[in-house]
Amino acid sequence: MSRYRLHWPATIWLILSALALLPAHLSAQNERHATLALVNALPDSTATATIIRESGPLGRTLIMVREQDADAATIATALTSLAGSRQRHGDTLTNELVINLHGRRSASSLGSAEQRVLDDYVSRLRTARIDSLAGYGRAKTLVIPLAPLSRAISPRPEKT
Repeated sequence: MSRYRLHWPATIWLILSALALLPAHLSAQNERHATLALVNALPDSTATATIIRESGPLGRTLIMVREQDADAATIATALTSLAGSRQRHGDTLTNELVINLHGRRSASSLGSAEQRVLDDYVSRLRTARIDSLAGYGRAKTLVIPLAPLSRAISPRPEKT
């Protein structure tokens, strides 16, 4: 009987440790990310970038940028467009959403901190190894974190 008493404290410690780590594990699972992909050509030949948001809770977000158009301003434009789409439609879509971008922000509109981050993305993307991007072919890819989707939406005034 004494040997079973030694197992209870160890079991209780194991359960408490697992429960303490559970919130960190869940928050890591809920963290959103996007895949930047440097490609030779886009499905829309006149677009500078294409954003593909797949449906479902596990749907991926893909930002494809043509290699000749890859710069901080193009990626900033794509990320701004993606943020607007996430605000309008949420993070979990019922249908796939494709956004073709034509044009880009001016480089002078970028703040210095934003410019540094985006230049780092472009540099890392250009030196990334070529992978097979499921459904889209070969591309250089970089996974980047996305800011949490703000749930605080200001209420619209009621019409009287």
